[in-house]
Amino acid sequence: MLKWLQPGFAWGFTAAGGIILLYLLRRRHMPRGVPSTLLWQEVIREQEASHPFQKLKRHILLPIQLLALSALVLALMRPAMVPEKPAEVPTVPPADSQEEPLAWREADTTPVRIAVAGADSVFLETALKLRPSVTVLRTTTEEMASAEADLYVYVPETAAEAESGEDSARAPLVFSRTPGSPLLSWRTPENGEEGSLSLYGRSPLTEQITFRDTAVRTYVIPVGGKTAATVNGDPVIAYTAGEVMLGFDPQDSNLPMKYDFPILIQNILSYLMPETVSALSRETVEEGADPGEEPARAGEEAEQPRELGWIFALVFLGLLTLEYGVSRYVG
Repeated sequence: MLKWLQPGFAWGFTAAGGIILLYLLRRRHMPRGVPSTLLWQEVIREQEASHPFQKLKRHILLPIQLLALSALVLALMRPAMVPEKPAEVPTVPPADSQEEPLAWREADTTPVRIAVAGADSVFLETALKLRPSVTVLRTTTEEMASAEADLYVYVPETAAEAESGEDSARAPLVFSRTPGSPLLSWRTPENGEEGSLSLYGRSPLTEQITFRDTAVRTYVIPVGGKTAATVNGDPVIAYTAGEVMLGFDPQDSNLPMKYDFPILIQNILSYLMPETVSALSRETVEEGADPGEEPARAGEEAEQPRELGWIFALVFLGLLTLEYGVSRYVG
């Protein structure tokens, strides 16, 4: 759909009246009576022979100038092709938001039980419960093995034992289909303890996620698996066929305050339990939450207007060149 981004410049078309007025006010020769025009006719024929377009000068320059003016005004009005239906990206509110712009429609209402071991996290549990069929079971690391669940979210026991020490914050968060020791290991970073979270290539865990302005205070480096995100160039989110490891506590970052957090949690569930999302689809609800500090990504990812003003600018320059050439040739 064609749209004018600067329609106010349409007033420039009124300049066409000034051009026409200048042609009307041009000096004209007054007719005079003379005894004979024989010699004058010979001079006129010689001039027309050397300048065959002399008679058309008055008729050629006027339309060229009017076309050049029109092209200039159209270029200033900035025409652009705007998509009729811009791409829409579902938005998800922060975990503590009272509104729910993201709705989950499930054809299969089979309950999904997720066992969560460790410190209470309102953000994590709220993000998990975005799906109506999800039931969160609170447990401990020691009792997790006896809990009957479809997915286990926990801090590994070796890291949990260090909670009384100085490195208590350096504990990965594991999402696994089976309880027990994680498949991935981890190590302490060498490039510092804090940094910004960044995407690492394409991954099913980071679909519709930007991690913009997301800071992490402390982290560990998962060893093994595929990398989905990094901090200071170090992997911090890694995954295998049946496990996902976050190398940081979400509460040691500002990630839970971002729209990316609930999307990340839902992507993890979709990746680890694909059978529960086979009939699952997301739809945007009109009553969305206030985007707050982070602007909606839909406006960024939507197709931008394609401006066409440069075409009219080139036409304007071409007409100016043509007018100059015609005026020199017939002048």
